[in-house]
Amino acid sequence: MRLTALAARAAEALHTAGIVHRDIKPSNVLRHSSPDGRVRLLLADLGLAKSLAQASGLTMAAGSEGYRPPEQAVPGAGIDARADVYGLGALGHHLVTGTVPGPPGEVLRPDRLRPGLDPAVSRALLRALAPDREDRWPTALAFARELERLTDGTAATGGTGTAEATGGTGAADAAAPAHDSAPTSAPVPASASTVAAPLPARRPRRLVLPAVLAALAVVLGGTAAAVLLHRSPPAKDEGLRVTDSSGRVRVEVPADWGGQVRASGWDPAALGLRAGKEPGLAVADDLSRWQDLDTPVNGVFLGLSGHGDVAARVGALGHAGCHYEGGHAWAGGDWHGRVRTWSGCPGEEGSLTEAALTPADGTAHPQLYVQIRESDGGDEADRVLDSVRVAS
Repeated sequence: MRLTALAARAAEALHTAGIVHRDIKPSNVLRHSSPDGRVRLLLADLGLAKSLAQASGLTMAAGSEGYRPPEQAVPGAGIDARADVYGLGALGHHLVTGTVPGPPGEVLRPDRLRPGLDPAVSRALLRALAPDREDRWPTALAFARELERLTDGTAATGGTGTAEATGGTGAADAAAPAHDSAPTSAPVPASASTVAAPLPARRPRRLVLPAVLAALAVVLGGTAAAVLLHRSPPAKDEGLRVTDSSGRVRVEVPADWGGQVRASGWDPAALGLRAGKEPGLAVADDLSRWQDLDTPVNGVFLGLSGHGDVAARVGALGHAGCHYEGGHAWAGGDWHGRVRTWSGCPGEEGSLTEAALTPADGTAHPQLYVQIRESDGGDEADRVLDSVRVAS
């Protein structure tokens, strides 16, 4: 159960970065022991991973039999983080019974396959494996905490486990925009390399959300390593200047938008462009809300891409539940492009602004994707766009 809980915390790290794994199974869970005796659990193979924004409109079935939730087997059904909760439940079921779970709705109780198993553990796993996602644990973190509580009580207060999500190389977290045809906001760019699991308990509106490029390794019940974050304190009449971990992308936002930052870059594959690690950042008063257009948030996402037509991709994006106000040409000192705006997301005051910018000198690349969310009908978008700087 402890291994399943660690896997759930790694999945939660992906979800916090706006990514759904879609293929959690035993062969994608790696256990690594370090010389100091600590155990790292790695959630590997992000080949099927998608941004939560994109996942709402996926048109292809994917996943592995026995670990795949019913909604993931139906093209176009749309998925969210609870698809991974199902996979985590199947993983736990397999670990305690030694057998792959049956089809959704036909999963045998684990305590029938393993006599003597705590019925509470069986109930926790079966809740994760509920065919209707509304009946599952609402988040991977909630599932992890329940498993930790059921294990022996030490996982939540001490222990030596560390959880990460990894694509197999490096150690880097990612920034995530939000978007598209479901109640999520712009594309969720994220690196397919490594996303470290978040702290077991996160204080709201702290300086940093464990996310960006980094070296954030969380020891359950322990402390986290330093997060790489470039952020300058605001002067008296200035906003907050934030720079991504590569030093190439910089933006200035209102000081009260600076509750959390992810600055590790993004993967343009979130927009259907060539996959890879590119400079990018996200800063907002609450990044945990970024992917849900039904919740208010103030912030900005920036993603640089050296390949493909960002403008075409951004121009095709839509946002269900928002009212499209139209688009207009925009020109700054070094960049120009088209800006599109939505209102009424959420409520009557929330707005979403997206821009695809190209160099003003006429060169084709790099191109820049910008997404700005405001919760109170504010008019900061133009000022934020004017502040964007990209180093060569």
